[in-house]
Amino acid sequence: MLAHSFKRFAPTVALLFALLPDIGTAQTFPTVPANSVIGRLGNGPGPAQAIPNSQLFSANLFDLISTTPGRIPCRGASTWGPISPGAAGGVLMSTGTTTCPAFSVPVPVASGGTGGITAATARGSSGINVESYTPHNDSNYTILASDRTVGTSEALTSARTWTLPAANSVNAGQAITVADYFGGVTSTNTLTIQRAGSNTINGSTSVVINVAYGRYEFRSDGVSKWSAVASSGGSGSLPYRSPLDYGAACNGTTDDKTALQAWLDALPNTYIGFIPPGRTCAFGNGSGGTSGNGLIFVKSNTTIVAPGATLKLLAPAPLNSGLMLTDPTQGTAAGPTNVRISGLNLDGNKTARGCTTTPGPTQCSAATLYAVSAQDVWIENIKCVQGAADCFYVGGNDTLGGLSRRVYMNNITCSVATRNCLSVVGVSGMTVNGCNMSGAISAPGHGIDVEPDSTNTTVNDLTVSQCVLSGNGGDGISINPGNITGGVNRGLGFMLSSNSNTGSGYSQYNTAKALNGWKFAGAFGAGNGVSLFAAGPSVAADSLP
Repeated sequence: MLAHSFKRFAPTVALLFALLPDIGTAQTFPTVPANSVIGRLGNGPGPAQAIPNSQLFSANLFDLISTTPGRIPCRGASTWGPISPGAAGGVLMSTGTTTCPAFSVPVPVASGGTGGITAATARGSSGINVESYTPHNDSNYTILASDRTVGTSEALTSARTWTLPAANSVNAGQAITVADYFGGVTSTNTLTIQRAGSNTINGSTSVVINVAYGRYEFRSDGVSKWSAVASSGGSGSLPYRSPLDYGAACNGTTDDKTALQAWLDALPNTYIGFIPPGRTCAFGNGSGGTSGNGLIFVKSNTTIVAPGATLKLLAPAPLNSGLMLTDPTQGTAAGPTNVRISGLNLDGNKTARGCTTTPGPTQCSAATLYAVSAQDVWIENIKCVQGAADCFYVGGNDTLGGLSRRVYMNNITCSVATRNCLSVVGVSGMTVNGCNMSGAISAPGHGIDVEPDSTNTTVNDLTVSQCVLSGNGGDGISINPGNITGGVNRGLGFMLSSNSNTGSGYSQYNTAKALNGWKFAGAFGAGNGVSLFAAGPSVAADSLP
């Protein structure tokens, strides 16, 4: 019965479905213009119409959201709305998944920006902190990892210490500058910059600014080390550098050999070496022990100015110690050229070191200042005391590094040397003008000993003038070419005073073997143990009126 009823009404149902629109396909219109869509403009209902693209993307549509220039449509948490344009130069930044983005000026550092609108503010402490300045007063200070330049804001009334941050608290390569902007640092009221924890600064524990307007730049390796480069104030085309800039304590007791050599290595053609007045830089073998050597080497094109400062040999210390103006092998190759040293005190410290001239374990073999195969050397206003062997030695060998040439020594003083005050062994063209040589004790014990030991170590054109030579265990001046047949030994001494020497005032041995000999003019003295002029068979003939 049911099947019969369905068949009865099936034509009617089919007709109704045919009259309904097809809801699975888009409606079609007889004619639609190109580049348009079907819709309706306005606010009320009405028939559909073709809307050109030029109208669709225009104020007719987007003004429904906002009519303010620069706004951007955005779907917010519950409805559509506009994004305001923000200030000029802003960057659109996401604010999360539930709100619309927003413009930010400036872009924060935390978001990868600089935190500044201008270059200056971007690089400043409120931005990415490339450049900033922290002034600090007359007190100790712990430098922050965020500090970039820290400077004095007033004069120091005593020595102060500023402590670096840990090297691993800043990026590798990060620079921190410490400077005496106020100009109130002195050689007494120093500014020490020390490490944090077990970090190192140039391999040491601290560096010191000891002159007004001195400055250090420190760079971290990001782990545990700081590299420090300094400018110690001063003026002129070359900046000054002090041993303290390289980690020396210069307190008279600390072994500063490593720092002193680093300082000397840095000077040539670049800096003027400077040791502040009153400072004593002591050195042994670099670690305070008794092995090895205590030699520090001056290189070519070096200038050192050290008025009232002292280099002192340490006790205990290696027996072979001194300031060397020669190659590291001590004479087998050419030595330095163009060296100037002025104002320095040299302390051989021979008594405390137990030095004697007797061959054996207690013999101190190096002169306090030793110049061999050096050329164009100026040594002036130098005082040497307690010379462990010779106070000064100048020489060379023609078959090795060559003779020393063009050596000028002005206003030099020697007091209490173990061997000679000054030994000259192998030079060509040397002047000693203004000297006081006294107290040489052990043999030969001369004030000045001119001793060309071989035909390869001759002494040519040496002039000694305006000198006082007194109280020496040997002669005031000894001219001793030994038994060298044909050895050249030319020289002149004038305006000399030689007194109270155990030997002679002026002694020239074997003058027949010295082709041109030595001449004395205006040489005086009294109280010498042997005589004023002595020893040579024709020494009197060498004395000019």
